[in-house]
Amino acid sequence: MAATKIKVIDLAKELGVTSKDLMLAAEEMGHKGVRAMTPLDAKLANELRTKLGKGRELPEEPVKPKRVAKPKAPVELGPDGTPIAKKPARAKKAKPADTDESAVEVKPAPSWLGRRTRGLALSTVAPAQVFALPVGKQTRIRTREGVFQVRALGEARPLATFPFVRAVNGVYAALMRSAQAEAYDRWLLRQQQSALDTAICRRDQLPMVGTVDLTNQLPFLELTA
Repeated sequence: MAATKIKVIDLAKELGVTSKDLMLAAEEMGHKGVRAMTPLDAKLANELRTKLGKGRELPEEPVKPKRVAKPKAPVELGPDGTPIAKKPARAKKAKPADTDESAVEVKPAPSWLGRRTRGLALSTVAPAQVFALPVGKQTRIRTREGVFQVRALGEARPLATFPFVRAVNGVYAALMRSAQAEAYDRWLLRQQQSALDTAICRRDQLPMVGTVDLTNQLPFLELTA
């Protein structure tokens, strides 16, 4: 059973500190890129509680149940008392890894396919329903970006199994989405800092400058390329 994660902003409320205090503490401990909405695992959360919680009692981590060793099968002996060799078991075929990429044909051209009508859809940017479509059948899907007619050209499979020339449009879309998000964060920080430079707050208690991913609570705010 996986340990429950807690967001930075929620842990800050628990400890009575600001999210910025936690982000700085996490960075000092070697965890860079931590933001207010970043989920923290139990180990890191407890380390931050120890660092900033002033000795408060830490929650207990779930104890993993110990595996009981299976009893060994009795050795079968022959007439002369020597062990009888058993035939080696057939090796099981490896199960395919989880597949997240799918070759598709889409109309009209979406941002998550690099504004092309044909290419490789990546799970990091494409809508989740794209990867559950039947192969060869054109299906109408509705997304935050609009309504599209999508036809899966084959079964979804790992990205490494596709030639790069087929994946380039999807990779481009993923890189553009990442660059867009980083540019927005930089713009937002500049706007906040500019406002704070001229702001006057009671008792000089200025708000903290930082980015918050509002798309977790308000998905319609998510930007598209």
